[in-house]
Order: sequence, then structure tokens, then C-alpha cells
Amino acid sequence: MEQQEKKVSLLLAVGIVFMPYIFSWFLLKDGYSKKARIWGLGWAAIIILMYFSGERNSIETKSQAVTANGNQAQQLAETPPVNSTTEKAFNVPSDSKAQFFVLEKGGTGTNPTIVTKRVGSSGTSYSKREYNCKNNTVKYLGTGDSLAEMDSSKADQNMAPIVESSIAYYVGLEACSENPTDNPIIDKQPPEVASTGLQWSYSQADDPMSNGATYHAVVLSSNTVEFDFPYSGAQNAKLHLRIDPKYGKDVIFSIEKGQILCNSYEDCTVLVRFDDEKAINFSAASAADNSTETIFIRNYARFVEKMLKAKRVRISTNIYQEGAPVFEFDVSGFDQEKYKPKT
Repeated sequence: MEQQEKKVSLLLAVGIVFMPYIFSWFLLKDGYSKKARIWGLGWAAIIILMYFSGERNSIETKSQAVTANGNQAQQLAETPPVNSTTEKAFNVPSDSKAQFFVLEKGGTGTNPTIVTKRVGSSGTSYSKREYNCKNNTVKYLGTGDSLAEMDSSKADQNMAPIVESSIAYYVGLEACSENPTDNPIIDKQPPEVASTGLQWSYSQADDPMSNGATYHAVVLSSNTVEFDFPYSGAQNAKLHLRIDPKYGKDVIFSIEKGQILCNSYEDCTVLVRFDDEKAINFSAASAADNSTETIFIRNYARFVEKMLKAKRVRISTNIYQEGAPVFEFDVSGFDQEKYKPKT
């Protein structure tokens, strides 16, 4: 008598689907069809293969991760600390509270470039400058709170004269040290820094469009200030007296970087204090080229008259997001004959 085939119950079918490695073996009992056995045991075989395949991939992944971590650790172990041997410290007397380091030199002998790091109370900043050692000029190629910010910042368009005892002056001593021949920066010994400020610098230039000459007298602030990014880095202010055959007599106040709040359509106010006298408000105008770093203080005659009787001048003006910092200038020893020689 032929045995009747058993039907796979719903519960057994569910068990085979979700746990075939247990329930598929029940199909080997008498009464289940060959087709049911092939279906159940085949499904169990597929699930088992998938399981072991996943375990293998997991082991390989973990092995690769361990290998990668090992390689990374080896690279870190073989890589020396950044700038551990390439940084060279140098002294900047006009910013004595900060530490300065040379990170990189490039360019040519006459036109070297130099990357420096400044470490001060407000943090670390980086600057890249280009020098013309023969002409005694400099310009910024970049500045920022990191090397990446420095590289991405905008470079100055034009070279500018180097003022004695400024930060740029002492950086220039390092930049131009590779080519000291006929080098006005190297040939000059660093001047003595006065206890309350920096000394005057005088220059004269003939005006090719007239028969006259332009006379300049410049002094840097004895103190430095630090602004937030993107104007980070210690900087001096500059007090500049000028007599020009075309523009007349000017008192020019400027910072290296930042935004002096002085509109082109309206005068701004500058607070000036001569020695220990009461501070005086002077009107000032913005630069004709809309430069945010420079203003022209009005009433040249009054300013110079009071300056000649003083040893120290302090100037304060509003700067965008920086309040009204005070810059102090040592104006003692001003030589009117050097400023504008008698003819």
C-alpha cells in the first residue's frame, strides 16, 4: 500500500524560512515529498553559505582596518614633528612681548620671500612677505591665523618702503641675510629703539610733474595691536607728515591692515593727546582711493605746532569691530631741517 505524502504545515514552513538550519531537517522524516525536501534543504544550504560568506568578509574588513591603522601608526612614527627642526627664532625689539620664527625662505637673492610665525598673547599668526633687498621695499603675500589662511589671503599689489625698526624691518634682516652685498637693509645696523617710541625717518622725492619736491617724515607707533581675523597679526600704526607741491601739507595716519571707520562723504573724528595734555578732537578725511587703512588728519598747522612741543603723541580712532585702539608715538627729536631742508 503506497504511503500518502505529508503536507508541510504552516508552522513548519515559517520555521524553515526563518531558521532553516533547525527546521529543514524535519523534512527528512518519512512522508514528505522529494520536492519539499529539496526546497527546504536547499534554502538551508543557501542561508548557511551566506552566513559563512559574511563572516569571511567581516574578518577581511577587520584585517584590512588593522593593517591600515598599523600603516598609519608607522607613518606617524616616521614623520618628525612639524617644524621641529625648520623653525628659526629671531628677535623683533619693536614687538618684544612676542616670539618670532622663520619657517621658510624662497624667491631670489634680490627678491627673497619669507614665511614667519608670530606667537603672542592673542595667539599664533603667520605671514608671508616679499622683499626687494636692493630697493629696501616690502609687500605682504599673505597673512592669517594658519598657514592655510595665509596661503588663501590676498597679496598686496605694490611694494612699500621699509620703515626702520618696524616688524617688517627685522623680518627683512632675516630675508635678505642670504645676499648682504649692496643691501641697504643689511648694511644698516638696527637703530637704537627709544624707550617710549621709534625714531623719525625722513625722505625726499622729486615730483616729475612739477619743479618741486615731496618731503616725508614718518614715525611708527611704539606699541603694536592685534586685530581678529582676517586682519590678525601684530601691527604698528604710522604717523606720516608730508609736504607735496600738488597736494599741500598733510598729516597722515595709517594702519597696516584693518578698516578705519571714516566715510568718503563725511569727516570722521580722531582723538589726539599731546604728552599729558587733555585729548583733542581732530577732524579727518578718508583717502581719495577709498583705502580703509589711511586717513588724513585735518589742520596740519595746529597738529604740527603742538607736536613740536611734545615728546609723545597718542592717537585713537574707531576701527571696524576693534573699538578705538590707542597708538602711541615717540615724536621727540623731530628735525625740521631733515624734514624739509632749506634751499
